[in-house]
Amino acid sequence: MSAGAAPPPPPQTWSEPYGGAKGESNGIQGILGLIKEDVNKDIAVATQQENDAIAEFESLESETAATTSLLEGEKANFEEQVGNAEEAIVNSESERADKKAVLDNTIAFLKSIAPDCDYIQVNFEVRKKNRWAERDGLEKAKAILSGSQGEGFGFLQKKGC
Repeated sequence: MSAGAAPPPPPQTWSEPYGGAKGESNGIQGILGLIKEDVNKDIAVATQQENDAIAEFESLESETAATTSLLEGEKANFEEQVGNAEEAIVNSESERADKKAVLDNTIAFLKSIAPDCDYIQVNFEVRKKNRWAERDGLEKAKAILSGSQGEGFGFLQKKGC
């Protein structure tokens, strides 16, 4: 383009003049009819969605009620088990206390006889030796009295002496 010259004309876009969308509407009544049909379609779709949602909710509600009743039954069973376990604990603690009392009494008894046991334990070997010596003495006395002529037991009287 040269300076001062007119620009070229714009390209042509339509071959005929614009007449509007004549097939879809015949004025304002046609447009309102189309709007009414769209609204009725939307109402039908919304009604169907609402009915589906209601059915889904009722199904969920019944499943939830069934699950809740099942869980409440299990809860009652667990509470019964807890009660039984607590009762067992109380019984065990009572039994344990009884056994502890018996144990304490036994320990007290053993402590009370401990000095005598210690005396016997300490003096056992000495007493054992003394008993063996006493036994030997009794056996020798028995042998003497029964008339044995053994090792140096010559206390027997002989006839004619």
